[in-house]
Amino acid sequence: MLALKLNKVHKFNLLALIAIIPIIIICYFFIDRPLTELTYYNTANSHFSFIYLFISNLAKYYFFSSPIVLTIIFIRNCLGYKTTKLTWFMIAMCFAILFTFPFNDELKFIFGRTWPGTWSNNNPSWIQDHVFGFNFFTIKSNAYMSFPSGHSATSMIVSTFIWHTYRNIPARIFALMAILLQVIGLLLLSHHWLSDTIAGMYLGMVVGNYFSYFFQEIMNFRSRHIDHDSQFENIE
Repeated sequence: MLALKLNKVHKFNLLALIAIIPIIIICYFFIDRPLTELTYYNTANSHFSFIYLFISNLAKYYFFSSPIVLTIIFIRNCLGYKTTKLTWFMIAMCFAILFTFPFNDELKFIFGRTWPGTWSNNNPSWIQDHVFGFNFFTIKSNAYMSFPSGHSATSMIVSTFIWHTYRNIPARIFALMAILLQVIGLLLLSHHWLSDTIAGMYLGMVVGNYFSYFFQEIMNFRSRHIDHDSQFENIE
């Protein structure tokens, strides 16, 4: 596991924010609309739409499986099963995912951005109505909840946890693919602007970094506690 230090987490997240803000601004003015038109008019009636839909919903699978996983872990603990490193990993990641969902919704309300495509209750969009922009603190409505992308945030949490916890190459490749496929699916279906996904990935990375740090601290505490108990038993 990577040796995360809290002050390094603060510094990294701040530097990432400084780097991402100008990227989002550039995307907003120069990339979002052309990219949306390009993907929409080339994939609107594609035979592979079901694949795009599947990968665009990866975050939903993570989110809805989180309470199920936590319930299973709770039942296993009640039955006396040992809490392993993998169990703590799942607990921390699931709570990170569940924590991010309502927080991300509040950010969507603050920014009030319209969607690139019309896909929910005839929402106004760039493709259908040439509506584009932010409507800050708009009344909560699905029509103005594009920024940041909650799907990207959720998938980024999964990727960040895996990246910090496992050093091997297959795990790192899986972590990268988890977020890349999510973003590609969202863009191909015109469900989000590119800048939405970048903001969502940043949010997921920040939450993932902090929860990964706390997960590491739990593992360090358990390791010290177990070592101390073992030494005590040897003395006896």
